Amino acid sequence: MMNDRLSDRFRNRLAIINDWLSRLIATSKSTTQSIGPQRMCPFCSLITPRSRRVCLECGKSFGNA
Repeated sequence: MMNDRLSDRFRNRLAIINDWLSRLIATSKSTTQSIGPQRMCPFCSLITPRSRRVCLECGKSFGNA
């Protein structure tokens, strides 16, 4: 009887740890995928995120470059 309780507790702990680790891995994957590579403005050479359509320094559009 005591062994059954211990094994149930152990399984519950493993399930909790597994759930926590899977959430941790899913979170780390989503954050690393959202960070894209950067690009350099051809006009002023400032490094700007790819999500921006214009340069943060000079304001020129990347579509014209």
